[in-house]
Amino acid sequence: DQLSLSASLEIPLSDYLLRLRQAVESVSLDVDAKKLEARATEQQSRAKGKAMYLDWARALGGRAVAKMAVAQAKAHLSDAKLALEAGVITKADFERLNAQQAQAEHMLNASDALVRTQEDRLRINLKLAPNKPLSLGSPIMTPHAPKPLLPLPALQKRAMTERLEIKALDKTIASLEQVVSATRASYVPRVAATGSTFYANPNPRHFPQADRWDLTWQLGVNVSWTVNDTFRTMPAVDERVQQVVVLKAQADNARRGIKTAVAAAYHQLNAASSARRAAKRQADAASITLEATRTMFRAGKSTAVSIVDAEATLTRARLQQLNAQIDRLSARVRLEQAIGGAL
Repeated sequence: DQLSLSASLEIPLSDYLLRLRQAVESVSLDVDAKKLEARATEQQSRAKGKAMYLDWARALGGRAVAKMAVAQAKAHLSDAKLALEAGVITKADFERLNAQQAQAEHMLNASDALVRTQEDRLRINLKLAPNKPLSLGSPIMTPHAPKPLLPLPALQKRAMTERLEIKALDKTIASLEQVVSATRASYVPRVAATGSTFYANPNPRHFPQADRWDLTWQLGVNVSWTVNDTFRTMPAVDERVQQVVVLKAQADNARRGIKTAVAAAYHQLNAASSARRAAKRQADAASITLEATRTMFRAGKSTAVSIVDAEATLTRARLQQLNAQIDRLSARVRLEQAIGGAL
């Protein structure tokens, strides 16, 4: 009769050195990459929301300009009524201004419909309640002293360090490189430290044997190498290496694309700032011209055609000023999106 208890332990030394650490690092890097991708998606959603907000603000501004056009047309029609009664202008002049008022009112109705459309679009995309009131955070047309922009190369360099898409790609590449390193471990023999204990009565490893419990133990190193695993691993390693090459090429293309996007947004912002200044001057000049034409019309020295033309010029100038301001804000949003952060 024999009673025995035994225990054994194997520590895969080569796996710890060549596989386990790389596998853990690969998973950690992959998780980081997915988190960065999620944050990048959130940034894109915020930029899309800002663009929708600016479209709504543009529509609101257009409605405000239309209201001013209606008020102008009514004032001129009132002047024309007095001038007609005094015999200063003809019935044709009066009807021309009457038609101008109708056109201004139509413009107001159309702009109001656009406001409602943009507001519904904003509510749907931002998941806002239908009865939740919306208001501009700050007056769109209020001039603000623009912050001086960094030089273009500095903004492009900043984009390379702050764009989350680039960070995610770099993490994914590093993760895949760790997978390649772990897979290549099959090229070499597997080394494991082994140990066991044997407690038996009688213990066949104990001499001379006796009818008692004796403990024996052993330590060793086990080296194994499955040749077929090496040949099976080679294609897998080659495939992952090619994946790394493809991802690195994608990262290079992404960097070039980001630099291009930063440059385009940078130049667009500068051009929009210049357009805003020019549009303001045109609106000021058109306002002065309309007032002078109105004064001459009251004195019978100008026709309704001149009034209509001056009104149309002023309305166009105001819309141009509005669009220039919104374009500038939109270009700023695009530049911030391109560099991956606030200016």
